[in-house]
Amino acid sequence: GRRVCRLLTEAVNVIAYYSTKIFVDAGYSRENAMLVSFGCGVCNFLGAIPAIFTIDRYGRRQLLIWTFPAMAFFLFWTGSSFLITETSTRLASVVASLYCFMMLYSPGMGPVPFTYSAEAFPLHIRAVGMSSATSITWAFNFLISFTWPEMMEKFPAAGGFYWYASWNIFGFVF
Repeated sequence: GRRVCRLLTEAVNVIAYYSTKIFVDAGYSRENAMLVSFGCGVCNFLGAIPAIFTIDRYGRRQLLIWTFPAMAFFLFWTGSSFLITETSTRLASVVASLYCFMMLYSPGMGPVPFTYSAEAFPLHIRAVGMSSATSITWAFNFLISFTWPEMMEKFPAAGGFYWYASWNIFGFVF
């Protein structure tokens, strides 16, 4: 289960690394896309604040059960936004859906997999366990970040977001 969470945790890095390109593909100028990308980081930061208060109060499982389907919804919304032909509506829809995704990622999928990993290993092997968990995280980060540009060449923009939304549904069921 932790490995699936690790895979889904890395999908947010695609947005973090490629958000300017995503917003340019949506129709923003490069300069405006960079400004709007900054908003993704702000949403990620602001969304992390509730995690401080909710992770112990509601529990790790509840945060995942609540955020997985919501994140899938916002990724489907983002993908569908690229199908909108009217430019200003498309731009507003892409930004709104990605900002909402980032806000929901931060209190759920952001901290929970790392908290699970830190708590799962007994003290005598915790250092080795956390280093392997971190290595797996960075390996998935590399894999997903490396394959995103190729995915965008093979599929329309909607396809990549639908792909990651489907993985969120899988994570919810799993």
